[in-house]
Amino acid sequence: MDRVLNAGQRLQGYTSGFFKVRQFQQRLAVTTMTNRFMRDLAGHKKLNDARLEDIGLTEPTIDRIQQYVDNGLVEFKDGHIDRLNMDQWDRAVAEDFSIAMNRFTHQVVQKSLAGETTGWMHRDFGALLTDLKTFPILAMRKQFLRNAQLRDSEAMMGLLYGLVTAGTVWSARQIINNRAEQLSDPVNVMNGAFGLSNMTGWIPLWVDPIAAMLGLDDLRFQNYGPRADVVSPLPTMTVMNRLLEVPSLLVPTEWNNDKLHALKAIPIIGNAYGLSALFNSWKE
Repeated sequence: MDRVLNAGQRLQGYTSGFFKVRQFQQRLAVTTMTNRFMRDLAGHKKLNDARLEDIGLTEPTIDRIQQYVDNGLVEFKDGHIDRLNMDQWDRAVAEDFSIAMNRFTHQVVQKSLAGETTGWMHRDFGALLTDLKTFPILAMRKQFLRNAQLRDSEAMMGLLYGLVTAGTVWSARQIINNRAEQLSDPVNVMNGAFGLSNMTGWIPLWVDPIAAMLGLDDLRFQNYGPRADVVSPLPTMTVMNRLLEVPSLLVPTEWNNDKLHALKAIPIIGNAYGLSALFNSWKE
C-alpha cells in the first residue's frame, strides 16, 4: 500500500503541475544565491558571516573561492555570473560549495533534509497524525526561527519578498481555480499571502484554533476551526468520508457542494491541473 501511495503521489505531482513549479523555484533559488555570492566576492565583500556559516560556507572555503574569482576562473558576463568552471576547482571546495547551495535551496524552497525531523513523522501512523502539519511545523523552525536568530537585512527582505510572492501565487491560484471573486477583497489577498508565506504560514495553524475555541472568530486568519484542525487525524478522516460518497455520484441526482467536494477528493483526478477550475465552476 505504501508503494502504491508513493506512486500515486508522484503521478499527482506531475498532473497537478507541482513538480514543474518546484523545479522552477529550485533553479531560481540556486541561481540567485550563486550569482549574489560570486558578485559579492568580486567586489571583495560578502554576506553576513553567520548566514554563510549557517549554510556551511566556512572561512577557508570562502577564501579558496575568492581566489577562483580573483584569478578569473569564475567568469562574469555583463556583471553577472556566466561560468563557474567547477571542474577546475579543488574537489573538496567544489563539494563544500555544492552542499551549501543545496542546503540553501532546500531552506528557501522548503524541503526536509535528513535528520531535520524524525523518521516516524514520514511513515505509516506518524504520517496520518501529522497530515498537513509537517510542512508548516518545519517552516516554523527552518524559516522563521532561523531568520529570527540571524536578524540581518536578508531576513527582513526575505520576509517582505516572501509575502509579495505568496500573495502573487495565492492570487494566481484563485484565477486558475475559477475563484476570481476572492480577489475583490484586499483582506482576502493579505490573508492568503500571510497563510502561504514561508515565514508566517505556520502562525494561523496555532492562532486560529485557539481563537475559535475562545469565540474570537474575528482574530482568525484562515479557516482552521476549534476541533477539526486541532486533532490532526480528522483532516484525513474528512477526505475518507468524502471518498465514501464517490459511488453516489454514479446515481443520477441533483448536484450540490458536498458531491463536488467528493469529486475533488478523488486521488490524482481531484487536483489535476485545470480540473479543479472545472469543478469549482460547477458550483455556479
